[in-house]
Amino acid sequence: SATHSIIGFIAGAVGGLTAMPGALLVVWCELRGLSKEKQRALVQPFIIAIQVFAIGLFCFQPGAIGLDLFQRLVVALPAVGVGKFIGTSMFAKVNDRIFRYSALFIILASGCLMVFSRAP
Repeated sequence: SATHSIIGFIAGAVGGLTAMPGALLVVWCELRGLSKEKQRALVQPFIIAIQVFAIGLFCFQPGAIGLDLFQRLVVALPAVGVGKFIGTSMFAKVNDRIFRYSALFIILASGCLMVFSRAP
């Protein structure tokens, strides 16, 4: 529908600006009252698609991806894997209410940190 396209477009733009493509989509899912399973089924593929598209765009920009990125990935990917494992394990154990509060709190905290932090 047109609404889905508009939300997807805005979420893509927000993702491009903030590197948080799922934030708007999670809020939209919450407003619609979707269960945690439906949210996950919608948000995770969206984030993957947006991130793959962004990586593709970076690959076409000379100098956008340097050796330091790969060095950081070597350090970051194991931590991401452990975090993903813990999050996936917890997903099955929390009910919709706790999931909803957790997701919205994380988005709120991220937004506050972005607003109140100062880049060096």
